[in-house]
Amino acid sequence: MTARLAALLLAVAPVLHAQVTDTIDVSRIIIDARIWSADGTAFELTPADLRVRVDGKPAEIVSIDYVSDVSHTEPATQPAEQPEEGIEVIPPPPPRGRTLIYFVQTDFGRAAQRVVGEMQLITNFNKFLETLAPADRVAILTFDSHLVLRLDFSSDREQIRKAFERVLRIEDVKPELTGASPSLAAMLDEKTMKETATSEEALTLIAHVLRDIDGPKTMILFGWGLSEPLGGKAWLSPRIPRISAELAAARVTVYSFNFGVGAQMRIGLESVAYDTGGFYTSTHGIAFDNGIKRLKVTLEGHYEIEVKNPLPSTPGKIHTLEVQGVRRGLHIEAKHTFVDR
Repeated sequence: MTARLAALLLAVAPVLHAQVTDTIDVSRIIIDARIWSADGTAFELTPADLRVRVDGKPAEIVSIDYVSDVSHTEPATQPAEQPEEGIEVIPPPPPRGRTLIYFVQTDFGRAAQRVVGEMQLITNFNKFLETLAPADRVAILTFDSHLVLRLDFSSDREQIRKAFERVLRIEDVKPELTGASPSLAAMLDEKTMKETATSEEALTLIAHVLRDIDGPKTMILFGWGLSEPLGGKAWLSPRIPRISAELAAARVTVYSFNFGVGAQMRIGLESVAYDTGGFYTSTHGIAFDNGIKRLKVTLEGHYEIEVKNPLPSTPGKIHTLEVQGVRRGLHIEAKHTFVDR
């Protein structure tokens, strides 16, 4: 080997190494799971307690941690004690709260059987407010003929209640900037929202925006159906699995509350909830109260599971996801899909 060739190989070696490193880099998947024992309690888990598969292939679990999602810390009302001179005091971090999105699928056609359910929902909305902790942030969006942002993220319960009272109104709203960070008002383009023609398009747009917000998010979907009628029966549009995968990739768990009358159009609401790791219920009768109780308990905390994706990244591809318990008696709720970014 000549000295010139040896020098050339030494020069390109770092580049070749970097290329190889980039090629074998494995992407990670974050799974937000609710896991209980047979008696309904959460407990410490290790990677050995679970099995995860992506498109049927085993995925290595890197870590699993329990995260308490509820902070009952109230904002300080008394001035802090003055520190001694020369001593630097680092203020404590603000209380950690949950990020919730209330999405209301209203009915532009004002079908009587749906309007009745919507009115009952507004009347009983205080039950949802009672599930909130002080540091929780709530944003409210609706869809009638297009997507409308009615309230940017806020922890003010009275502000949330007043905004929800107007969800049935067909109006364009200019939501006040609440000073929250992140801000949906700053992230959603007004022209794009007006161009959304269906609830499905609206949910896809929301999913894309929520990707840029760190951490797990919860969507409470109040709707009457995401299905399409075909021959007198509900038909699950191929768009629904992609919507679920987009929401799941943004770490959004959906809990569907159906205020429509009858079960014909429920299939889409059920599918989105199941695929993202949430649940489906009705807002009629005892099912509504049971759904509220279940929601409150479910959102107390979750397990954050980090796994190595055993498959090469293919942007836009939808994958299936399975989280199974090794030990007996585990009840697991986790997303069943995601889309590569």
